[in-house]
Amino acid sequence: QRRTEAQQAARYPRMPHRSADIAPVPAGSASAIDGNLDKAIWQSIVPLQPFVLVGNPDTPAQGQTIARAAYDAKAIYLAFRCEEPNPNQLHSEKLAPNDGAILKGDVVEVLINVTRSDSMFFHFAVNPSGAYWAAHHIKDQPEPLTLPWEHAARLDQHGWTAEIAIPWSTLGISGPPAPAAPAPAPDRYVPRPAPPVRVNLGR
Repeated sequence: QRRTEAQQAARYPRMPHRSADIAPVPAGSASAIDGNLDKAIWQSIVPLQPFVLVGNPDTPAQGQTIARAAYDAKAIYLAFRCEEPNPNQLHSEKLAPNDGAILKGDVVEVLINVTRSDSMFFHFAVNPSGAYWAAHHIKDQPEPLTLPWEHAARLDQHGWTAEIAIPWSTLGISGPPAPAAPAPAPDRYVPRPAPPVRVNLGR
């Protein structure tokens, strides 16, 4: 049953907007997506801001998540280090591809919007067992995504890691967004620029 906007707002209070500069992949550091975050590509990338609780942005999450992001001409890359105070309590099953049951357990999620509409976005999820799910949401209806993307996860004694690569072509665009241009002169016509790429991360 679809919730009204008022119901959604009551359950999930609007979070403050946060932004970050995503660095390009350091030259010569691209490598296979295997869940190993000790690789050169991630050593020089500054972590994003700490995760906070949904509806309570002033409270850091108990099991903290350290996320990093980078990009090149082919794809956007994301890395998650998920701390877990109680690793034995992780809810993670090895599921069939695109099984929606994955969202009932422990996952990292990536939501990417390449349009100006809040009701159209891409949604990716990976769990500690390496199961995955991907969809293209169109007017609140998720359609399974079959276009290629890469993902891997690893478990360890402190929690788990996930590594994701999403090609720009899978998002329907030719490459990374162009840097913002300076404001044109008032008497000069400039075509409307492409919408920004908005990325939300969750766990």
